Amino acid sequence: MPRILGQTEVPTTAPDIVVPWWTDAPWCEPVSGRPVDHSRTMGLQQLMTGDPIKDRVRTSGRTPLQPTGRTTTTVKTWPNFTVRQVPLPNLVWTNQWGNPDTQWFGADQGSYWEVSSLRTGLLGWWAHHVARFDLSQSWSTQLRGGVGGAGIPLWAMIPRLGQLKAGPEAFESALNFVVGGGYSRSTVPWVQKSDGGLTYHPLRAGERLRLTATAYDRLYPATETPDDRCVLYALRFYGAVVNDKTAAEVGHALRLPVGAQVTVPLQLTDFEVLVS
Repeated sequence: MPRILGQTEVPTTAPDIVVPWWTDAPWCEPVSGRPVDHSRTMGLQQLMTGDPIKDRVRTSGRTPLQPTGRTTTTVKTWPNFTVRQVPLPNLVWTNQWGNPDTQWFGADQGSYWEVSSLRTGLLGWWAHHVARFDLSQSWSTQLRGGVGGAGIPLWAMIPRLGQLKAGPEAFESALNFVVGGGYSRSTVPWVQKSDGGLTYHPLRAGERLRLTATAYDRLYPATETPDDRCVLYALRFYGAVVNDKTAAEVGHALRLPVGAQVTVPLQLTDFEVLVS
């Protein structure tokens, strides 16, 4: 029977699983020539009050990925009470570092799985939501299923460790951006889902952010690791996509793999919002 790894058992790096992600998706489009949405960018700047915690964008690698198991486990979901057969591995690795939403991510050559609030007890395995993405089918028909706030598959926008080490141009996708607090309940045109609840916020689900030229020129000479250079390059030339939210006191973040070594001090005011 599968079991969830304990805190002291968490591996130090994520396995470098090669998955045939979609290359025709919007998050794979370069943004070098995209115009700036000056109104939304100004609104974003005005939200920052000079508080370094509110402005900070965390870059710690905390998102795991595992190969799927060879057998399936019955997982019941709550509150909609469905029953799913999920290919959990024997030792289930979740992002459990003080996070009450213990998420599991698994992949093979044909499928990618996202499970939120996974737990086990006397009544078996339970989760809040289970999503399976068929990697042979179009991304556009599956966007509502993901555990992220915009429904976009998280690991489609997370570099593997090998890509971080290989050089700045090894990862050709936007990164996955998590907003500290809330964002707009509306979406950009191609996104079908939002867990935002604010009417005044300039960021929508699926919003594309880009590292400004000024920030890129300031931060790149101070890079210390290949991971730094890959992330800065991706943020400048592919940007980041708003796909989730977290507690305001925790602050904004990029979803990065376990084992990532990103040292550059990013701030939300280093970004501009692009026209959708």
